Amino acid sequence: MEFFKVLSLSEMKSLFLDLNFKFKVKQVKLSDSCFRVSAEDVVASHSWPLANRSTMDGYALQSKDTFGASETNPVYLKIKGDLKIDEHPDFELKSGECVGIVTGGLLPKGADSVLMLEYTERLGKTLEVKKSVHPQENIILVGEDFEQGEKILSHGTRINFKHIGALATLGIDKLKVYEKPNVGIISTGDELIDIDKMPCLGQVRDVNSYTLQALLAKEHLEATVYPLVKDDKKQLINRIELALSENDVVLLSGGSSVGTRDLTLEVLQEMGGAQVLFHGLALSPGKPTLLVKIGEKFVFGLPGQVTSVQIVFMVVVSPFLRILEGEKQVFKNNWSCKLKAILTRNIASVPGRFQLVRVRLEQKNDQYMATPILGKSGLIKPLFLADGLLPIADNLEGIKAGTLVEVWKF
Repeated sequence: MEFFKVLSLSEMKSLFLDLNFKFKVKQVKLSDSCFRVSAEDVVASHSWPLANRSTMDGYALQSKDTFGASETNPVYLKIKGDLKIDEHPDFELKSGECVGIVTGGLLPKGADSVLMLEYTERLGKTLEVKKSVHPQENIILVGEDFEQGEKILSHGTRINFKHIGALATLGIDKLKVYEKPNVGIISTGDELIDIDKMPCLGQVRDVNSYTLQALLAKEHLEATVYPLVKDDKKQLINRIELALSENDVVLLSGGSSVGTRDLTLEVLQEMGGAQVLFHGLALSPGKPTLLVKIGEKFVFGLPGQVTSVQIVFMVVVSPFLRILEGEKQVFKNNWSCKLKAILTRNIASVPGRFQLVRVRLEQKNDQYMATPILGKSGLIKPLFLADGLLPIADNLEGIKAGTLVEVWKF
């Protein structure tokens, strides 16, 4: 068996974007929409605010009446009364007059600004003004926040707390979102045992089921974790068929590399309608990654090595699932936190493969320093100690110490 359809990361991204996904849409309450992806454009049905409002406690007035006012040269205005926060003023404020107002209160006609309370002194029905204000100071105008017909949320946008605040302001209590994909996790290998057992020589605990489930939780996706599968063809077929019947995507760790015991590709190819999209990525770590489409479902064959599977999930599986959720512009913001750092030692790299090096970050004099963490393949501690990943492009032979690099922070 040999690797075939080995793709570069750029080719993989194009493949993901060209896949014809069948999206499912549902309507949810606004309170249930956070972290979902909008399946529609949402526009404001009305302007907000509905009227000119005060942003401070103080006095509504005409700004021209305060010209030149100061502590030593105050201006005096007639107080026409005080407005409650929910009161709609039915009068027009004239020059030389003012009215008490609270934060959020509606401005009367004729008023064009609000003077903050601390710059005034109330003398019976007269207000002593100790500071001048300019037109529209301390007020919000009609439609200044949102205008009627303005787009608030674009189709394909992942909804966050800012969107929810705007939607709530405009009274939008329901919206259409894409259904989240169901994800199944299967770990394979004769050497695997459950984590509550003590391994014998040659055995290892099942780490991948737990880390993949945690990584999916970070994506706000739930997962079904299936029992461990030995390197047995019939058992593997049965478990994959069960997982595919219950999920949209199956993450299968172990058994995707080129070896006599690696059954994943063989088993998947025997399934009806299986289409191998790629077997091998120009990625280090993660070269043996496999993606197969079966009907409208997908199976990722992931490396069994515990560090590799976590990195492959972050770089490959995560953007795939985000696209499957309906999110647009995934690869323009494919990592939530990127920062610049100075590399502390030389790193060698093999051209032709996009490499991700684990690094520790230290801040010195407002500048981050990135130190590569060296470790043998198979160890989990280098990733455990890392603060992020340093990407090295596939056309480089390495990076010299002292270079300003980009780090993808965890």
